[in-house]
Amino acid sequence: MELRIDVDPDILTVSELKDYLEAQTSLAEEGVDLEVRDAQIKTRVLDAVVLVAIVGAAGTALTALITGLLKVAQQSQNQTIIIVGKKGQRLEFPAYLDDQEVKKLIEQVKDLDAERITIP
Repeated sequence: MELRIDVDPDILTVSELKDYLEAQTSLAEEGVDLEVRDAQIKTRVLDAVVLVAIVGAAGTALTALITGLLKVAQQSQNQTIIIVGKKGQRLEFPAYLDDQEVKKLIEQVKDLDAERITIP
């Protein structure tokens, strides 16, 4: 599964987000590869690069990624995380979730066939 991760640049740059996630979580050990790539659509509003997470099939990999992103979202002004599916479906969650809610969120990400996670 490939997930594009967008974050408000006032919180972190793409490179800072990558470094933060790699330092705070065991993503590589869990089967998550983070790559900084050129954006396919370049505008003055969006960065010229994006962070893409390539998540292995194991559920622990997705859990590690989501947990790290929730920590980043806790620092944002809106304190939310938005997940968008390939068909345009959209789910919005608060950054503060207990373990049971995180498990539910992981299942919804899988069911949604998510392609993008945004931290506004």
